Amino acid sequence: MKQEYFARFLEKQRKKIDEEKWIEGTRICRDPGQEFVTNWINKNAEKFRKEHSLGELACAFKELEEMLVDLKNQVIDINKLIEYVQDIQDKIEIAQEALQDRE
Repeated sequence: MKQEYFARFLEKQRKKIDEEKWIEGTRICRDPGQEFVTNWINKNAEKFRKEHSLGELACAFKELEEMLVDLKNQVIDINKLIEYVQDIQDKIEIAQEALQDRE
């Protein structure tokens, strides 16, 4: 899991650097080169890492909320099933008592 998270982080950071490098290259009409990448890392990597972590946490929290809703719905369904089974048991008992009364 940690490796997957880190791989996703590196891929997003690489895309962000490439995007900003392309914008800078368009602005100055040439490739800003490796120096731009190094400067970006020195200036922006820590902030990007924090923002990425917060984003990942927000996604995980949303997934947990959705799982909780699903679990709650399953509990409701189970309770409905229990009520249904109890209702059938009550009807069976009434039917059995009615048969006994006839005998």
